[in-house]
Amino acid sequence: MSKKMTIDTYRLTLKGSVASMIEDEGGLDMLKSVSLALALFATCAVAVGAQASTISYNLVLTPLTGSTGGTGSFSVTGPIDSFFQNFTTSTGLLSLDFLIGGHQFSLGPTSLGNENVTFVGGNLFGIQYSGFIQDIGQSLSLSLNTSGLTYSYGDAFHPSNSASGIISASAAPSPVPLPGALPLFATGIGAWALLGWRRKKKTTVAH
Repeated sequence: MSKKMTIDTYRLTLKGSVASMIEDEGGLDMLKSVSLALALFATCAVAVGAQASTISYNLVLTPLTGSTGGTGSFSVTGPIDSFFQNFTTSTGLLSLDFLIGGHQFSLGPTSLGNENVTFVGGNLFGIQYSGFIQDIGQSLSLSLNTSGLTYSYGDAFHPSNSASGIISASAAPSPVPLPGALPLFATGIGAWALLGWRRKKKTTVAH
């Protein structure tokens, strides 16, 4: 039997089964339930797919002078342009955080404003950030230059902790989008519904 004939036979069998289910009141209820489940799943899948456009990077701050390094991360709303793109807090920069010398810098109160992340040719080119922490016994600053991936960290009360260095970045793993699993899910639900309906029909005939 050819592949085309096999597919056509499967389609006819499926159409006949669905038609029989519609004629049967219990089968019709089952079809309604399946349709509702598929509609709900599709809605959730689309919502998750829309959120998947968020792009995140992990950062490592390595000192070249001094000994204080740290880590960081940022997230932007993609997609990233293949030529040039600059993200600010008003144009897609969602978060920007650093942990250096045991101190946290972010877009919150520690930031002095004008933060941005620049991509050139689809690659991370620079990060601009100026942060300041002022407290009893503390006067800390963190500065990143947007023309390159470098940083400068200052500790006014403990100058030996001050450092400057380079930043390395790596794209954080993206979650697998759910919409791709929709056809498999739909097939499984359909098979389950058809099997349940046939068992119910056999039980009814037996009685």
